[in-house]
Amino acid sequence: ESEDNPIGPIPKSKIKVLYNAVDMEQFEANCKNRLQIRRKFSIKEKDKVVLFVGRLSEEKGIDKLFKAVKLLNNNVKILVVGSYLHGSKEKDKYVEYIKKLANELENKVIFTGFISQKEVNRIYNAADVAVLPSMWDEPAGLVVLEAMASKLPLIVTKSGGITEYVDNECAIVIERDEKIVDNIGKALLELIRNDERRKSMGERGRRRSKKYSWD
Repeated sequence: ESEDNPIGPIPKSKIKVLYNAVDMEQFEANCKNRLQIRRKFSIKEKDKVVLFVGRLSEEKGIDKLFKAVKLLNNNVKILVVGSYLHGSKEKDKYVEYIKKLANELENKVIFTGFISQKEVNRIYNAADVAVLPSMWDEPAGLVVLEAMASKLPLIVTKSGGITEYVDNECAIVIERDEKIVDNIGKALLELIRNDERRKSMGERGRRRSKKYSWD
């Protein structure tokens, strides 16, 4: 006991971690949705689609993803689901930076803008790989669980609570260091070229996500 903690330490038996949860019925692989979304955004079936879902802010690391895709010479499209954040010079400067990187990638970047939570599940079906390149200590991104439930292999950073949800069988985990762009590029290349690995990682992710279902 102490003045700051008069009841003493709390026994581990009385502590329970409540993880984020995902609706397993809402987020699942759906071929019909895949075709509809790809047609909507003029994405060819032969294109490999890399999905980013989140705020277009510096801590989310989307600039690292753009730079990594620039290293590749493949039929890759980046489907970006989220909106820009304005309101300060720093944020606006980052927005301009993101736009510049997207322009350098020419027709490889597709911005959907804001999509409601009720509709976003369909977007996952159009993708082949989901990337969450967070550069801050991400508390526990729902994107990870949604992608896993949708049978998408993941590329994530070793960031905050993310690694509590994934394992090495459903995600490639990247360190947040000076090699991050190269390592994201290598991971993307591996998954783009290897259909079987994408499929097996997606299946593993779907099974693992059931641990975090609302049920």
